[in-house]
Amino acid sequence: MKSTDKTVRGACEAWLKTARRNGLEAATLKAYRSHVHIHIEPRMGDRLLSDLSRSDIRDFMDELLDDGVSRALTRKVMVSFRSILSEAVEREWMAANVGLEVKMKRSKRGTEERVIPTKDEIRTILEHTPESHRALLVTAIFTGMRVSELRGLTWKHVDLDRGVIFVRQRADEQGKLGAPKSRAGVRDIPMAPMVKNT
Repeated sequence: MKSTDKTVRGACEAWLKTARRNGLEAATLKAYRSHVHIHIEPRMGDRLLSDLSRSDIRDFMDELLDDGVSRALTRKVMVSFRSILSEAVEREWMAANVGLEVKMKRSKRGTEERVIPTKDEIRTILEHTPESHRALLVTAIFTGMRVSELRGLTWKHVDLDRGVIFVRQRADEQGKLGAPKSRAGVRDIPMAPMVKNT
């Protein structure tokens, strides 16, 4: 197949194979496959790479947003799409990455405001939490730990005497342990009295 006949679908397949070959984590690969199979291929899969323009990439991004895909997920899908196009350029399937210049404009302040539960709402949540899940939920609420960090937390990383949790590992959805994603992820978290006493 000539490079001018390469489609976005072919570039997606090559990119996913490269991601697997590079040994990326299972959760990352799952997210990438979702970006490709749910969002990119259905809308752009049959398009020839050689025919793509910046306008096409912008239209794709706008279509995601218009179809109700959240800004956060659209941003992630666009990162994947730009990476796919970069791989296509590297393989000489297209001359330039037409997606590099297409960026999502910042939303007006407050349009994506996070909803943080009030103290009363937290109290209600905890009152209705099964006892088997209570320690996990209390720790999540009062430490701000990520889900993967909570999955990877073991007793050897909890010092009840000093009231400190040591974040030193995390676990993916399959339970595979690994180091935190960044140096900033390695940290010591003081326990609130409620965490310590749960």
